[in-house]
Amino acid sequence: MLKLLINIGIEIVRWPYLVLFFWLRGWRIEAPLPEIDKMVVAAAPHTTNWDYSYFLAAAASFRRRPLVTVKLSLLQGATGWFIKLMGGVGIDRSKSTNAVQAMAEMIKERDCVIFVFTPDGTRSYRPHWRTGFYYTAIEAGVPIVLGYIDYPRKRVGFSQPIHPTGNLQTDFAVIKEYYRTRGVGLYPEKAAPVELPPYERKDDEADDGVEDMEQTSDSLEASNG
Repeated sequence: MLKLLINIGIEIVRWPYLVLFFWLRGWRIEAPLPEIDKMVVAAAPHTTNWDYSYFLAAAASFRRRPLVTVKLSLLQGATGWFIKLMGGVGIDRSKSTNAVQAMAEMIKERDCVIFVFTPDGTRSYRPHWRTGFYYTAIEAGVPIVLGYIDYPRKRVGFSQPIHPTGNLQTDFAVIKEYYRTRGVGLYPEKAAPVELPPYERKDDEADDGVEDMEQTSDSLEASNG
């Protein structure tokens, strides 16, 4: 019953939201969301709260309701029901060691789900990304889709699915190359560079998988023009 009410609620707000907030303001989707049931979406750059609104509108155009983690406190009170309706999922961020497993379980429990992460981790500048999205995808056994937002051109787009290999450095090189020519935040100076945190880096990266990485990168470029 709850699922039916959520679906009805989504359809009621979907078209007015898309028309008034997205399309009439000149926004467009230039690379569609892949037609797969489950995925982890890394959305970047993240420099303002408006980012989620535009990604939500893009997902709504494909009749998808993305999930996104929020502070548990935001689910309390009068606005809590609306945040849940829009895909807000409460996570106790003070228990970071269990967060990846908890989010992976949410994905496994559902037949069809998009779980959105903002790897920047904050709307303020930081020198690297967070990698929780990558480990969640590994744990849940689902592909990663890279989403980008371009404020000057009013465009949102998505990559083709990337199946993580477990080699973070190799996979991250593909991710970094994809964002090299995509994504401009509302406040570019606040955007985090697409870099691994220091504790995830290796000075001597293995050569294994480099050829596959380049082929994957070429495939992503071809699929998105």
